[in-house]
Amino acid sequence: SAPTFAAITFTARSLAVMIKASRELLEDAQNINEAMTGILSKSMAAKVDQVALEGTGVAPIPTGLRSQSGIGATALNAALTNYAPFITARTGVLTANGGPISALIMHPRDEGVLSGLVDSTGQPLNPPAAIQSIPMLTTSAIQTDAGSGNNESTAYVGNFRNLLIGLRNDVRIEVLRERFAENHQYAFVAHMRFDIAISHAASFHKITGIQG
Repeated sequence: SAPTFAAITFTARSLAVMIKASRELLEDAQNINEAMTGILSKSMAAKVDQVALEGTGVAPIPTGLRSQSGIGATALNAALTNYAPFITARTGVLTANGGPISALIMHPRDEGVLSGLVDSTGQPLNPPAAIQSIPMLTTSAIQTDAGSGNNESTAYVGNFRNLLIGLRNDVRIEVLRERFAENHQYAFVAHMRFDIAISHAASFHKITGIQG
């Protein structure tokens, strides 16, 4: 009956990447413009993935889920042998009224371990009904070399509608025709400005120390 509101502040951070290509390549490959655009766009998207999930918050890097305060956390510090950590994470989010849970996000390595789990008879171990309908998504942008053994990763569970990506501008791609002319090269530069914010920290839970 007495809701409170607060402002979310975005600070636009620059992300840029450059690829050089020879004039001969640009002249001889008929689809090089489309190929370069695709490569640059996918590279930028992968970096936004990485920052949104695991950004350190040390300027100019935005703060991702891993470093956000107020989100739930479960320290596994072991290999995945069942779905119990994800049930714990789900319970934490729902208890904090942070649902509905829209995704489980993890590294492909960890998704592969879960997919390969079997029961005592050697049959595939299906996810419990409580999380079976939640999309299980993967991204290689999650690091797998954390921890003392350099083999740990983190998985993220939550209502990702509350993870906000503020775009100051869309990805822009420009061609530098003169800067590398002495090397007979052109350069393609992609640039964007964005920031990450969370509107409700209790909507998320991280499972740390997943060993591979």
